[in-house]
Amino acid sequence: MWNKDYRKLKKGEIIKEGDEVGNIGYNKDGSMKWEKSRCIGSKAPDPQFTSHRWYRRLKTENMYTFETEIEKAQVVVSFDFQPEEPVVMYYPDGSGDPGCPASVDDISVYWKTRKFNSTKLEHEDVEIDITDLIEELGYDMEDECFEHINSQNPD
Repeated sequence: MWNKDYRKLKKGEIIKEGDEVGNIGYNKDGSMKWEKSRCIGSKAPDPQFTSHRWYRRLKTENMYTFETEIEKAQVVVSFDFQPEEPVVMYYPDGSGDPGCPASVDDISVYWKTRKFNSTKLEHEDVEIDITDLIEELGYDMEDECFEHINSQNPD
């Protein structure tokens, strides 16, 4: 079962300090073993291929998650939100800060389903990453994320 405090790195994402790598072995309960990555600065491989290692990153305090329906399927969307930083014309020392607009990063879309684990002989809940598929279908998930933030903070 996937630990909800983490998110999978996508193909090509840069591996950072603190990221963890899996597929090194499995625990007795069938869960994946994780350890700190030694490949900092390199690109993460495609997690869709089982021969590749999986990389994960601890979610930040600005990570949001919500459920929605896309193409008649219930999906889970998670993303990192950075609020707007206002412009500061002048600080007391004469300098200023141009600020920056609000941004949404690290968008992931997952489809919840069940699969049969033949080792344990039982069904398990799983989430399949469909982020690339949703982008190929032309959905603007950044707008969906901003709409979610605005619905949480209507002022």
